[in-house]
Amino acid sequence: MLINTLSTELFEEISKIPCINSHSHIILIAFGDDLTYVEAVCGHLKMARQNFAIVLAEMIEEGLISESIALDIAQATFHDNPAKVYGMD
Repeated sequence: MLINTLSTELFEEISKIPCINSHSHIILIAFGDDLTYVEAVCGHLKMARQNFAIVLAEMIEEGLISESIALDIAQATFHDNPAKVYGMD
């Protein structure tokens, strides 16, 4: 059971990722650079990770994705895609 509106919206967005059915490239970034104060970055990243964990666990529990796909989504979302966007790959 999803616990809040943000998790519900995230669930819907993750469900749209083509890789869930075809293992194609994941084009999602969960953490942006739209914060006003640098001090807020750590807290925002922690919340983003927690919400992703909740949603991915729910999707695994419901049989919508495998644990392997969930790990791929998390890796791409929090590391691979931001590294490419910011030229750090």
